Amino acid sequence: MYGIDRGYIIAALPRTGSFLLCEMLATLGSVGYPQEYGLLDDGATWSGHHGHASHIAYFYDFFRFCSTRNGVFGCKLMWPQFAGLRRDIRRYTRIGGGGLEPIEAMTGPLKLIFLDRRDIVMQAISLVRAMETNIWSSYRTLPPPRLTYSRTAIAGALSVIEENRQLWETFFVRHAIDPLRLFYEDVARGEIAALLPFLGVETQQRPAHITQLKQQADDQSRAWRDRFVAESAA
Repeated sequence: MYGIDRGYIIAALPRTGSFLLCEMLATLGSVGYPQEYGLLDDGATWSGHHGHASHIAYFYDFFRFCSTRNGVFGCKLMWPQFAGLRRDIRRYTRIGGGGLEPIEAMTGPLKLIFLDRRDIVMQAISLVRAMETNIWSSYRTLPPPRLTYSRTAIAGALSVIEENRQLWETFFVRHAIDPLRLFYEDVARGEIAALLPFLGVETQQRPAHITQLKQQADDQSRAWRDRFVAESAA
């Protein structure tokens, strides 16, 4: 489809630097243009951002604009988007199957990159802040949001992240998938040397670690982490 013969999925957890990794890969111009998939109820993505009049039109176009001319497709999906994409493939094309089969019918063989984060407390705090402010990424430095520390909210975010982690891990085991495992902390430093060999890319070029994205963690985040850890230890 659209000349696609292979690809990859960045299987992401919330607040793991997935936008940054997508930007880095897009700089190569030969390993797809990985973007997230907009579900039917995510009109801000498929209509507002991409300008499609209907979700089905966006669905078919998604595979085209995530691909480079050499036939490589790339996208980044949180678990709900991954499950939703498989459902939409069945809905719009009648293509079924288990595991990666529905998506691979559209893209060819897929490899998976699992994007996680070592500091799970900071990950949860980042998720709480993003949900409270509805700011998920920014290209400018923003003033610290006026938020109140909530141990309950952080603990809830930890549970959400762990639930999604287990959904991915269960899927990998069930379908005998061995993903390349990357961590936010390494991506933020540009340390992704294993990525291109895993994707089978033969190029002297390396993903450019040039971005206007601003890191959203700040002194407030670190203070919340210290307080949460201290309270947990007590």
